[in-house]
This record gives sequence, structure tokens and C-alpha cells, in this order.
Amino acid sequence: MTLSLWLGVAWSRPTVGPPSIKLKSTISNIAVLQLVTVDDQGQLHFKRIQDLHNEAAAAVKIMASPELAQALQSQQNYVVGYMAWQTDRFSKEVRPRPGGPVLMNLPGAEPALWASNPQLEALLAMPEAQSLASGPEVLELIQAGLSSDDPQAKHFFVVELVTRRAHFEQAAVQQQLKALITDPNTQWSSKQFILAFGGLNEQQLRSDWFCRMASDTLNLASTQVDQQGQDASYLSQLLDHLKHCATEAFPVNLARWVTGTHTGLAEAAIGALREQDLDQAIDAVEAGLTQGLLGAHNRQVLNNYLKRLYQEQRSKQKTQ
Repeated sequence: MTLSLWLGVAWSRPTVGPPSIKLKSTISNIAVLQLVTVDDQGQLHFKRIQDLHNEAAAAVKIMASPELAQALQSQQNYVVGYMAWQTDRFSKEVRPRPGGPVLMNLPGAEPALWASNPQLEALLAMPEAQSLASGPEVLELIQAGLSSDDPQAKHFFVVELVTRRAHFEQAAVQQQLKALITDPNTQWSSKQFILAFGGLNEQQLRSDWFCRMASDTLNLASTQVDQQGQDASYLSQLLDHLKHCATEAFPVNLARWVTGTHTGLAEAAIGALREQDLDQAIDAVEAGLTQGLLGAHNRQVLNNYLKRLYQEQRSKQKTQ
């Protein structure tokens, strides 16, 4: 189980930026901690090994989800970002959190807990002024971190690279982003972040390498996608970007997504079909509605979309 699946109680700061900077505040702690044990209440009991930002307590207890607790190993060192304090909204007084310390959670740190990693520790321990300058030593750490076999650590460095790219030589960064997004070993959450914030231009989105990656992913991925799952955002982005691709060279079986479990992806697939050919989109939806295993909500979504397609078809016929 990868750490990226851990969804415990967490403190969140929504703005996007380098996580090594965003994790730091006057009341946050980042430290290398060794897991001592997990108690019956699901609390993680750590002992401090090394401070990376602010001084941690010698012993730290953090509540965690069962998935997180099961994924960790006792006597192993972890890099942990947590909040043990909170600031009162009115008095601005800093007080201990009533429920105890919680893991921080923000893009690139979801949550802020990783297996011990030398590049991660070096970047998190770097003085803020040096980190903000994004000099050659920062890029060197990021590029070394991107070769990590740990998906959670690799995602951290993907977010670092994307949110600092303006500071680095653009051609090299774009090549790095291309390598990451075409690498089958890069997890989808990282690819989604690159698509959302990586600044890929229309020329790149029309390129053979991107269209081949998109078509391969959409043709091979399962259409049984959880309505609340994280994969849907990435797949939806790929479906949207198909409008930039030559469908003859990089065909995608969009009809299979029309009857998939995720209604948002079904609508995105219909929209992509409509961009190619309105009649083809209508045929795909009509065929999908004949499937007996289609869920009631999905059937309603397809029926509603089909009405709009019929209306568009009639409008086109009137103008011809």
C-alpha cells in the first residue's frame, strides 16, 4: 500500500505552491520521527530523531486512519509534517490543538508523511530564503528526488518541480515533465498535477507523444471508476484534451466510457464524440441506453444528454 492512499485526519492549506515551503509556518513542525508503536485507538507513537523545521517534542502522538496505521512499520524512520498548535481566531493566542497533533495535508503532501528520504529531508531542512531562491542546488535535489521508487516521495518532487518551473531553464523542465507524464510508473495524481499546473502549451498537447499517451491510457484504463475516486480528474482531463489530437492517428474507443460507472467521465466522453461527429455521439448514447446493466442514475444522465444532442441535431437540420 502506498502512502498516497492514506486519508487520515489532516490539517489543510489549499493554496498551491512548493510543498517544502507551504508546509512551514511558525506553528508547524517537520521532523524525522521513528515509529515506536500504534496503540489500540489508532494513534501513532513516534520518538524524535531529527528536527527539520521548528523543534518537535521528544515524543509525538498523532491520530491516523486504519489504512495509514497498517502501512507503517515500527522502528522505521519517517519524515512527518504535523500541527500540534493552533491560533485562536479572535485573540490570536497560540494554544495546543484540543485533539492533539494532526498531519498536514496539501498538494504534494497528501498527507505530509513519507518514508525517510535524503533529498526530501535536505529540501525540507533548507533555510527558507535559500529554498525560495530556487537555485541550482534546489533543482539538483528535485531531480534526484524524481528518481525515487517511492510514489509518495516522487509526487512531492513533481509538485516541487511544477510549482517552481518559472525559476528553472524551461527547455530542461519541459523535457522532464514530458518524461514524467509518459512514464507508466508515474502515478496518476502526479500526471494530473502536471496537466493542471504544468503549463503545457497547445503545441505540446497536439504532439504525437502526448496524444499517444492519452489514447493508450484511455483505451487501457478500466471504465469502472469510483464516483469519489481521484483517478476521475486525470481521465477527465485526458478526454478533454483529445480535441487537440488527430483521431485517425490516435483512435480512442470513447463509446466504452459512455457506459462506464462515472457519470462525469461518461459526459466528457460524449462531449469528445460530439466534437468529432454529432451523429456518432448520438449513436453511442443510444447504444449505451440499450445495456441492461446500466445504473438508474447513469441512465438518467445519458437520457438527459441524448435530449440535448437530439435538439442540436434538429437545429443543424433546420439550417441546412
